Amino acid sequence: AGSLRRTDSNAFVDELIGKGLAASYVHQVFKTWRIFVHWMVDEKEIPLPANIVSRIKLPEIPKRKVVDLTPQQVARIAECIEPRFEVLVWEAACGGVREGEAFGMTKDRVDFLRRRWHIAEQRQKGQAVKTKTKASMTWVSVDQFLLDKIAAHLAAGYDRPAQVQHATELRRIRRQAQGVWTPPVDEGLIVTNHAGRPLTRQTFHPYWREAVEEAGVDPDARFHDLKGFYTRTLATSGNHDPKTVQRLSRHARFEETWDTYAETGAGAEDVKVIAFSSAFTATGDEDPSAAAV
Repeated sequence: AGSLRRTDSNAFVDELIGKGLAASYVHQVFKTWRIFVHWMVDEKEIPLPANIVSRIKLPEIPKRKVVDLTPQQVARIAECIEPRFEVLVWEAACGGVREGEAFGMTKDRVDFLRRRWHIAEQRQKGQAVKTKTKASMTWVSVDQFLLDKIAAHLAAGYDRPAQVQHATELRRIRRQAQGVWTPPVDEGLIVTNHAGRPLTRQTFHPYWREAVEEAGVDPDARFHDLKGFYTRTLATSGNHDPKTVQRLSRHARFEETWDTYAETGAGAEDVKVIAFSSAFTATGDEDPSAAAV
């Protein structure tokens, strides 16, 4: 190991690229390698030149395609998806939650009276974990439209295990007696899988992809594009100032809110600018005596 040089790091990256691995994966592997090398240098476990991981050219990570969904497309996806998971579409599109946050939303954190909900955690691989950022964990006002969708979902019993045939129920009872099956624990989740357990991305994504295809939407549409739809809809409604849109979107930085909205902005040559004529016309029309007050 003491003979390692920067050319070896370059060769390592080239080998990863040659295997056809995604650029983002190559970056992650090299990051781990760099941390390991720095540890060896710091601890003097192995005499290594510190620059063997410096100035290594990594593949460019392509920017993910953003699909600008319309209200009609969102409604169509919701219509096409498995009814048990329809409310997830509305939670993201009208509540701005991320996928894991939608999986982790519980009934006791929805305040139907005050029209708000508390986003406190997300689900990753079925386990409750912290939200992406501190800004993500908060009470957020929601539209009555979304609350009605959640109420309809709960009234349909989609928060409970799906009904199974009598023979299946008997098998479960026998397996439970043998200690090889345990009934799902009621965690108060709004959405569960058909067995009544926390939903995972692995379970949900086939339903999402099928719904996107059936809806005739761009096949590159991701669940996260619903959150972008939420931010753009707020921003273009004319009802909320930019900072309020940021808080409702739970973005840690305003730049993230602006970038989401700006991605669909019209070109500068296509915009009709009237702000200044309106401003100075209003100024010129003022009563001089009123202005002096």
